Amino acid sequence: MACVIGTLIIFDVRLRAGFIIFFLYYIPFLIVQYFLAAQRLRDFGVTGWLALLWIPIAMLPSPYHTVASLVFLLILCSVPGTEGDNRYGSDPLQSRQRFIALLEDE
Repeated sequence: MACVIGTLIIFDVRLRAGFIIFFLYYIPFLIVQYFLAAQRLRDFGVTGWLALLWIPIAMLPSPYHTVASLVFLLILCSVPGTEGDNRYGSDPLQSRQRFIALLEDE
């Protein structure tokens, strides 16, 4: 997104064309952001629907929006996932550890 915005600024794109180009990149960015947040929430055993918290957070006034976004992002990055399998699937870290063990045995 930073590259898109930087390119639009550098090439001094007209306002309407800039909005069109920006939203062509921004909409897929939002979709991917939702799916990644939902997957991370499922990783620690919470429903992925909580990823829709980005919507009311985005509508907050500027200083509150920034703080709330950072808090939500820190929660997603710092809370460890459930150990072992959960209702959303197997533990990807156990698969990785088994793979590393296989490589060490060879």
